[in-house]
Amino acid sequence: MEALTSASRRRVAGLLRRLVSHVEADRTLAVEALRKLGDPFHTAINEIEKPSANGSDGSLSEAEMKKIFDAGFAAGVKHADNVNHGSNDFRSLEPTWAGVAQFCLQHIEKLPAQHHEFIRDMAGRVEWRAPTERQAKYLKSLFFGLGGKPSQVPA
Repeated sequence: MEALTSASRRRVAGLLRRLVSHVEADRTLAVEALRKLGDPFHTAINEIEKPSANGSDGSLSEAEMKKIFDAGFAAGVKHADNVNHGSNDFRSLEPTWAGVAQFCLQHIEKLPAQHHEFIRDMAGRVEWRAPTERQAKYLKSLFFGLGGKPSQVPA
């Protein structure tokens, strides 16, 4: 048996679709046409029944399933880490004022506009020096208002 041409495929597919028609005459005509079609119909059936090109029945081997699972699991762990800790590869375990200011900057849209200039200014300043006592108090209040935790604030 030879391979199906695209025209034969379309013809067989159309006839098979007509087999489920609500009109009895369409179903009858489709059956008659499939009988007359002969070889292309049987070739299509054989292509449906035969195993895939790689010799398997289309299912995955245990090794393939494990490889896919492991890749998905690793991607999920990485995503969870990024959600919980940010996408930085290295983070200091010690809380810093730069981290507090960065957190406020990342969530600045949740605060009224009157605080935006202070947060932007502090995000740049605390990279080089610690905030004054008054600035630290104000930055802490904004940080806690945004959901920051006391353990994330420098002593």
